[in-house]
Amino acid sequence: MKTKLFTSVIMAVLFFAVSINAAEPINKANKKVTNQQIEASLLQGLSSNNTGLRVSCAYMLGEITPSEKGLIELMRILRDDSEENVRIMAALTLIKLEDARGLNIIKNECKYNDNERTRKMCKRFYCAYLNKKYSTIEQTRDTLYALANK
Repeated sequence: MKTKLFTSVIMAVLFFAVSINAAEPINKANKKVTNQQIEASLLQGLSSNNTGLRVSCAYMLGEITPSEKGLIELMRILRDDSEENVRIMAALTLIKLEDARGLNIIKNECKYNDNERTRKMCKRFYCAYLNKKYSTIEQTRDTLYALANK
């Protein structure tokens, strides 16, 4: 009888101690993550051997508005990466960021990229960008025709 009472008291004390510790906030979870840390992680992911990870990192760089280093890495990927899906996502991200250097590279990739699918997608992205930039239908139509006929 005494052992059952003793065991139940010990269990109640342990339960109370655990519930107090669980209610305390953990300092590590409250630390803020900066954009520089996120960008460094995404840039590291771009150098991975995993194609899906590289595609996702290229997309996410467009969501955080990367620094100069991130833009240059996206431009390098568009020109030099062996996987066409990674190149296409880098092109889409550069279009989304609307950086003049990135737009110029995409315009050149429409003509000179060695992969046909990447060329087509760059052309579509660039045409969509021009369509958004020039809101009047006549200007857009003329610009798209001129670009398509080059």
